[in-house]
Amino acid sequence: THGTPKTAIVARIWLVASEMDLGDVLSDTTRISSPSADLSCEPDIVFVSYEALDVGRVKLIKQKGAKEDDFIEVEGAPDLVVEIVSKSSVGKDKKRLPPAYFKAGVEEFWLVDARSRDLSFVINVRGNRRFEAQKCDDEGFQYSAVLKRHFHLCRKRDRRGNWRYDLRVKE
Repeated sequence: THGTPKTAIVARIWLVASEMDLGDVLSDTTRISSPSADLSCEPDIVFVSYEALDVGRVKLIKQKGAKEDDFIEVEGAPDLVVEIVSKSSVGKDKKRLPPAYFKAGVEEFWLVDARSRDLSFVINVRGNRRFEAQKCDDEGFQYSAVLKRHFHLCRKRDRRGNWRYDLRVKE
């Protein structure tokens, strides 16, 4: 309920971002920080657009003495952050992090909870004071302005009875 949906989501986001030449998709131990929001954490998935880097909304921080392209941290406001709820992260992912990401200037916050019978996938976008959930269309797709596509996360059992996830995309 954590690693498998994460793999499906990062794979699809990476494909979309690469095909459209939008920016970098980062996963696993990618630290993001925002001094103004008192935020330092490692989201499940982070997307940073080339535009965010070009205008300085985001900086890639190198470890001292590191090679030119060896970064250890993303500082500022990533375009998109994805959190996948696990048993040990419920409070953090659903209560503490959303207002911190909003304060940091994150454009979209995707929240996935696959722990129960009902799969929850919500694309949250910036409102006036907090993130607001995107509405689903008739097919269950939600629009991501950051990635310029509609997305729908679904799952089904494979032949061994395990969940298989698919992040579907349409223009």
